[in-house]
Amino acid sequence: MTWLWRLLQAKGWVPDTLSPPPVLDTDTLWVILSGMLGIAGLRSFDKLKGTQTPHVGGKSEGAR
Repeated sequence: MTWLWRLLQAKGWVPDTLSPPPVLDTDTLWVILSGMLGIAGLRSFDKLKGTQTPHVGGKSEGAR
């Protein structure tokens, strides 16, 4: 990511006074990414089976 930051600075798109962003922990990113993909997969499966829910959490339509 640092090489991209330097390239953007060389092109003038990022000011030279800014330091590059910190290196991200890949273990944490994999946990977040796999969780998001799992939720998206389950949501797609629910829609395919016709059991999707219109609202997640909160009050239902009848309780309002």
